[in-house]
Amino acid sequence: MEPSVAAVGGNKSNNMAVGVLYHTTLMSSGRVGWRLVDQMLVTKARFTSYIQAKPMDEFIKAEAALDEYGLAILENHRGTGKETDAIRLLSATSPVPTSVVDVYELLPDWEGAPSTRDFPLSSNTRLLLDLSDVTEEIPEAFAYELMAYARDLRELDSQIVVTVTDKAWQRCRPKLGGHTATIPRRRASSVIRAHLTFHDHREALGLLEQDAVRAFVAELDEGRTSPDYAVKVADRLRLVRTAADIDRTIGELRKWRPYIDQQLDSRKPDWADRRMLLIAAAVLNGCPSTAVAAASRALATALGHERVPLFKALESEGWSRRLREIGATVADDCTWIDRDKPGVDYAIFEWLWNEHPELREPVLKWTQELVTDPKTKKHARRVVGVIARVAGECRSIDLLEALYAQLKSPRAEAYRGLVEEAVEGLLFHPAAAALTQERLWRWAYRGDRGAFPSLALLCGGRLGREHPFVALARMRHLIARAELPEHRAAVAAALRGLAREPRLRQPVLAKVVSWAEDNFASGLIMLLDARCDDAVADLLVRDAGDDVAAFDLLVRAWDLLSSDDGQFRVAELTAGWSIQRDLGRIDALTLARVWEPIVHKVFSGSPEAVFISAMTPETRADTLQYVMSRSAAPHANGFAFGAAAFPVEETTHPRENLHRDT
Repeated sequence: MEPSVAAVGGNKSNNMAVGVLYHTTLMSSGRVGWRLVDQMLVTKARFTSYIQAKPMDEFIKAEAALDEYGLAILENHRGTGKETDAIRLLSATSPVPTSVVDVYELLPDWEGAPSTRDFPLSSNTRLLLDLSDVTEEIPEAFAYELMAYARDLRELDSQIVVTVTDKAWQRCRPKLGGHTATIPRRRASSVIRAHLTFHDHREALGLLEQDAVRAFVAELDEGRTSPDYAVKVADRLRLVRTAADIDRTIGELRKWRPYIDQQLDSRKPDWADRRMLLIAAAVLNGCPSTAVAAASRALATALGHERVPLFKALESEGWSRRLREIGATVADDCTWIDRDKPGVDYAIFEWLWNEHPELREPVLKWTQELVTDPKTKKHARRVVGVIARVAGECRSIDLLEALYAQLKSPRAEAYRGLVEEAVEGLLFHPAAAALTQERLWRWAYRGDRGAFPSLALLCGGRLGREHPFVALARMRHLIARAELPEHRAAVAAALRGLAREPRLRQPVLAKVVSWAEDNFASGLIMLLDARCDDAVADLLVRDAGDDVAAFDLLVRAWDLLSSDDGQFRVAELTAGWSIQRDLGRIDALTLARVWEPIVHKVFSGSPEAVFISAMTPETRADTLQYVMSRSAAPHANGFAFGAAAFPVEETTHPRENLHRDT
């Protein structure tokens, strides 16, 4: 067991799959201070096990760079430990191991090239910038900006650690070679043991001493297994209850690895066609052979092969032989790869994704072409399903982002529903739910126009019903970024859809009221809008009539609206509720009780209130009716009483209008 060191802690388990096992708590998110980008606060709270990256030379280099320059860059493929090492570096400066360390993760929303222009300059601050999602090479100019920014931070006793992939960092590395450290992978056996130790699964730890499990873990070490997969193995071992479970679990975890290694890990030059056919058959398992052949040719083009396979399904004498070589069978003109090897189809794509990260970009491009190419687009459900399955099993941010790219792509209109269904499933995936929900937060924050309807649908769907506050936190970003009418309509429909659920109506109202108290009334206005088919105004009034707490909350909602700057929108709300009341859809007495404090505030705040209260009820009603009919617009600073709120048909004689029934 490696020596214990300080790690980040909090109340939500977050294993970064590299052996640094810790808890994190999202403390706050928003703009703090002048030009400070949105940030995520993480808090150190305990000691836990940490698997050192061996050899330690690169980590020592990063420590030295951070001490001397206030800047360190950690690079390598995702899953090698960059982010957790970054947090360890930044939190290690605390003089007392149990003290709280605030680590702010910068979440820049760059529209163009990466820049430090909007980064914060604060004293004694620890900053983390994760660029692992960047797929294109970062321009050299960013290296100069980053060095200058680090010098300014150093003068304020602040530090920043940047995590990035080696591919994206190629152009900046020559300028920042002394600041850049390449983090090696941890051994799978160490990650598994640390994960089980952290979660105190003593029975599963005992399994590591059994011969079958020890041999399997040794295979993982020899095969340079990714830390993500090692954590997956540990989670599966936690579920083993009997001796019979061990062989079955190991068999499932191996996922036909010897077969895959034999087929895909061969470097024989004449096997290129064979490997591409195997991958195409795995992704389109059970699809017509013509589609599999077309997909293999498309994969060859995507990978840059000069010679594209010439065989076509059922038309070439080499086709049947090729299928036999990869262990596939043909039934009813469809090609199957998993008839005698259940699960091998997904395992092949997962192996390709984990063991050949340099092929991820062209393979993703290939899968996107499969769902639009006329020869293969009929099988979009299968392709999307494979990507979603492996995204969940591998907890892959890149694959999640690939699904998101389809959500916002205009070309994906024909199969967008399939992608929405896949993402919704991942929001509840046993291994990837937390990661997918975190990505949904980022997607909502970005507010990409093409993805708006899908994101609103996801927030208002199963996620909203089962985890309403998780959904509402993401929905707030959508509401704030809804610029087009169709976007506002989509997110408003999702919000009201949640409020139609009886058990969620008051929690949803309470949440949007809290937003309004924080000077963000758009969500409350969307919820109370009574001019739509899915309005919930009548339900809210009914609840208010039956429950004191619901009544007080609705009164508070309207009280906030009465002082909101957007009085024209409030006037439209008032008109809508008034019409519903006049049509008998809203209880008139309850609505009068809800509006009573606001109306009272309007009149009692004026010295002329005595004049009005002295009138007889009939005179007062007729006079107010006449005044309202003559009003041309809502009052600038008061509640929205005016022509927009109380439309009255004008006549040529004021007395006729005076007695008109509205």
